[in-house]
Amino acid sequence: MLPLENRLKNSSEIKKVFEGGKSARNDFLFLRFNCNNSQYSRIAFSVGLNHSKSAVKRNRTKRLLRVAAKQLLDRIKPGFDIVIYIKNVTPENVEGEKITHCLKKALAFAKILKQ
Repeated sequence: MLPLENRLKNSSEIKKVFEGGKSARNDFLFLRFNCNNSQYSRIAFSVGLNHSKSAVKRNRTKRLLRVAAKQLLDRIKPGFDIVIYIKNVTPENVEGEKITHCLKKALAFAKILKQ
C-alpha cells in the first residue's frame, strides 16, 4: 500500500486531474497528471471493465500497479497528482516487472521522475 499522504482518494480530485491535467502514455500504461503544489505527489489507479470483466483480474492488475508505484515513489518529484490507468492489454499479459518498467518509462517521458 502507498502511504496515506501519497494516495489520491477523492473522486472530485481525480476528476480535476482528468479535466485539467496533462497526459503521457507508454505501451499500455496511461498517465494523467496535474500540479498540486504540496510536498507530496499523490497517486490514484484506475483499471476499468475494458481491461477485464473479472473483478479478480482487475484487482490483481491494480495490486501490481500499486507495487510498481511504491517501488518508484522515492524517485517521483513532489507536487503532482497522478492517475495511472491501463488500456489495450489482456490481463494474462500483465506482469510485475513489465508494469514497473513501463511505468518508469512513462513517468520519465512525463518528466515526473527525479534525475
